[in-house]
Amino acid sequence: MKIGFLLKELIIIAKKQKTDFALYMNMTPSGLSKILSEKGFPVMKERKIFTKQASDYFAEAIYAPGCYWKFENIFPVIYDFESKDDLQSFLSYAIEYALDNTFTEENNINLDYSERGYFYLGRRPVISLLCITLSNFIVNNLNEPLEIYFSAPLSDSSYYRLFQKIKFVGYAKFKNITLNYFFNKEILNDSNKIYLNDLILLISKLQKYFRINLWESISSTSYFLFLKGYILLTFDLQINGTPVLIPIHHKSYLAIFYNSLIQREIKKISYSREEIIHLLEENPERFNNLLEQGVDSVFNFVSIGYLLNKKELDAATNNSLVSETIWKLFCSILSEKTIFAVSIAAMEKFVSFGKVIAPLIGPVYFPSNERISYLQRLDSYLDDGNHSKIKIINSDLSNIAMFCFQDFSIVYMINDTYENEIFHVFRTDKIKTLFYDEYIKDDKVSSVDFSEDLWKAYQKGLINIDLS
Repeated sequence: MKIGFLLKELIIIAKKQKTDFALYMNMTPSGLSKILSEKGFPVMKERKIFTKQASDYFAEAIYAPGCYWKFENIFPVIYDFESKDDLQSFLSYAIEYALDNTFTEENNINLDYSERGYFYLGRRPVISLLCITLSNFIVNNLNEPLEIYFSAPLSDSSYYRLFQKIKFVGYAKFKNITLNYFFNKEILNDSNKIYLNDLILLISKLQKYFRINLWESISSTSYFLFLKGYILLTFDLQINGTPVLIPIHHKSYLAIFYNSLIQREIKKISYSREEIIHLLEENPERFNNLLEQGVDSVFNFVSIGYLLNKKELDAATNNSLVSETIWKLFCSILSEKTIFAVSIAAMEKFVSFGKVIAPLIGPVYFPSNERISYLQRLDSYLDDGNHSKIKIINSDLSNIAMFCFQDFSIVYMINDTYENEIFHVFRTDKIKTLFYDEYIKDDKVSSVDFSEDLWKAYQKGLINIDLS
């Protein structure tokens, strides 16, 4: 990102004339034109004044609650600004960043071999540079497949709050990005469930935008964001808990880091639709054995098509083995003693949009006049006295379902457009325990017991279920 490009975009977002900006900056129109055309830029001694004036001008013109979405073209990774000062601070870092890029290019400075060292200290500088660097990487490589490697210090509340603030705008900009997320596998054997819960929440958010691969790693104290071939950002903490971000450009170091990363004791636990189908075709008996073992519980934060019949599944795919396997899975869940939890949001989304998901197959659509009759298919299942195993739950999670077996769980995720589904296989019973304790245990206000009267009233639109 160079300064001319950034200023042009900010002028458009602010809906200002170039001459107005030039006058505010005490510049001639021709002087501004040189900067916008990349034929000139402020000298080093004037950079701080230029940055302060420009960021003040644009913050004043642009700020409004929720204004972050206006920056989609230049900052697809951004955060929601709490005040005009917050936006001004972000823009000052962005302008400094663009000036740096322009200066190094104009003066043929190769950052790969630069001996200068710098870092960003504090929550606002860290989140700003994290968003600016990621956005620059994405915007400059929109049509290229990109790889990101990420290990987040979720156990530290300072960083976790920062990651929670980040917003992603413009789905199309993320379609070519694979995000490899490394987590400490020791958390799967830890009695403390907070880390695991935070991990599920984070990957649920990221899955909406990126293709996610989860990697179990050995214990490590290093946390990083590695943009392959571009830059390494390392996360650290001061003694008082203040976050520190250190960028590293040196190409030789990046190569060494990447090689050491992939040579670690790591294991991928994520599988795409194509990879699961390949495993199924290679060894169908393995899947049959899993189904015979039975599913202990399912937690649905997306509308899974358990009530689809075999004919509908066959029509949705030309792979008879996949259709048969998913049909057996659905039948097993509905006929066995599987604890069945479904979120209010998932139910409402089906009623509104008419789509249910068949894993490995895709969405199946029901027009509005057929949606109630689809829901009524559950009635025959309820005749067998299965009311007690169903829970209606309230949760902020979306686009995710948990299939919990005895010793492992499959976390199924799909994005908003239903194009990208992924299966994360956690070889532990901790996820089952975590979600059972969160939603099923007695005394939980986030769930209600299912009843036939409640179900009939819901179908007729006589009640709205609200657990908030």
